[in-house]
Amino acid sequence: MRFGLDWLALPLLGLLFWAGSSLIGQQLLNRPNPTAPALQVEPQPSPTEQVLSIKVAIDRDRGVSQVSVRAVTSVIKQQTFEISATDARQLEAVIAQQLKLSPQQVKALIRYQVK
Repeated sequence: MRFGLDWLALPLLGLLFWAGSSLIGQQLLNRPNPTAPALQVEPQPSPTEQVLSIKVAIDRDRGVSQVSVRAVTSVIKQQTFEISATDARQLEAVIAQQLKLSPQQVKALIRYQVK
């Protein structure tokens, strides 16, 4: 009869071990995660281009200025646009806003040609 009780103790011990580990696993999986909040990623502007030069041809008769910008990204590219202003300060402000540069950077790069 002693042999029958020893045989019953082993499956009972296994069952208790399985139930205990199941309870502990559930407790661990259901608790809130104490880690830091999710990483917030802010959109970055595209790789900034380095402006090489800004040439402005002012046509006082028509009241417009032709702006030519040379910039480097992965290659050198040239951008041309027209502004309906002839005043140097106003031109610099508009160009700075258009190219997303500071007024000081624009002032250092700009060259004027008056027609």
